[in-house]
Amino acid sequence: MHELPIVKEVLSVVLEYAQASHAAKVTAVVLEVGELHDLVPEWVQKFFRFASRGTVAEDAEIRILQPPLICKCNPCQENFILHLRNGSDWICPVCMASDFVMLTGREFSIKEIEIIQ
Repeated sequence: MHELPIVKEVLSVVLEYAQASHAAKVTAVVLEVGELHDLVPEWVQKFFRFASRGTVAEDAEIRILQPPLICKCNPCQENFILHLRNGSDWICPVCMASDFVMLTGREFSIKEIEIIQ
């Protein structure tokens, strides 16, 4: 249920943008959410639908782009994707080291707000 406070914050930003743009209607919101956030897209849409009732964002579509978790191995400098959902080991597939930094996967941003004026 951690989606609800996040959705409320997103809606706040969307409504502020809509007002500043003199929008008659918000038709879609595109979010970029890194894999480490572990949001459930269906719940994000449901909560957004609930929270936006009676606003210019009512019935807006939520689209979620989820960039993969990309890591860089410190010993061999190889970049690799770490698949959290399929039980991947937390090791570099090239040299088998577990010493790496995460390059992507923590993103959370509103990439696009589609409006009708």
